[in-house]
Amino acid sequence: MRSGYVNGVTSHILDVDGNHRYDTITTPHCDGETATVDKAAIRWSGTLY
Repeated sequence: MRSGYVNGVTSHILDVDGNHRYDTITTPHCDGETATVDKAAIRWSGTLY
């Protein structure tokens, strides 16, 4: 058995070839705009409703 860690932002971990091993991960594309939104969210202290 092999094991390991997946670090960072991960959407899905998949076995696409059907051999019962995880062989594919998907991650979102993060760019400068994403970084700007993340920084604003860290500073924001309001409510969501």
